[in-house]
Amino acid sequence: PTSAMHNRKRGSISAAKQAALKERGAQYAALSRGAMAMRVARQYDGAALDATAKVLGVNPEHYSLWNYRREILLALHPHGEDEGAVAAELELTQAGLTANPKSYCVWHHRRWVVTVWAPPSAERLPRELKLCAKLLEMDARNFHCWGYRRHLAGVASSPPAAELRFTDAKIGADFSNYSAWHQRAHLRPLLGDGDGLGGTARGGAGAGGSAEGVAIV
Repeated sequence: PTSAMHNRKRGSISAAKQAALKERGAQYAALSRGAMAMRVARQYDGAALDATAKVLGVNPEHYSLWNYRREILLALHPHGEDEGAVAAELELTQAGLTANPKSYCVWHHRRWVVTVWAPPSAERLPRELKLCAKLLEMDARNFHCWGYRRHLAGVASSPPAAELRFTDAKIGADFSNYSAWHQRAHLRPLLGDGDGLGGTARGGAGAGGSAEGVAIV
């Protein structure tokens, strides 16, 4: 089919747009090659961080550059002591999750930053749990986010009963949320008999449960 106004096939791309896309592709390829060459040369400095950030800002799925970025960070700040560097990683990964909330390599890097590289922080973990709550409002079945939340809850020693209430609220909103049920299966063994079973599994959940603020602080 053709467009009566423009007399060309619907969905066709103009020559100018094709040229622009080709140029962007060439620029990305050059940036990627440059960053990978730095890794081969074992260049661990600010310039290497900038180079990887430019590529990952365009394509957050470039897992090799996330690996390289961790090598750089460990060389520059072995113990994650630089708060500015930690904040930069959180900002970069948040941009990546905005582009693709289910990116395995972005979630993996963020988990490494928060619970492996950077020193424990009483403020950071609650903020991360709030981020998970927000992302699960957007997509309650994001199993990457559920897995990250489960890990955070363990690190933060979040009470299993509180996490169960959070999970039950999600099941109450959507009974077929298999990711939430999977989370619940992980939580139940942590609870003693009689704790937390008055929720969705017995018909009482969701009605009064709220995902907001549960196990976040």
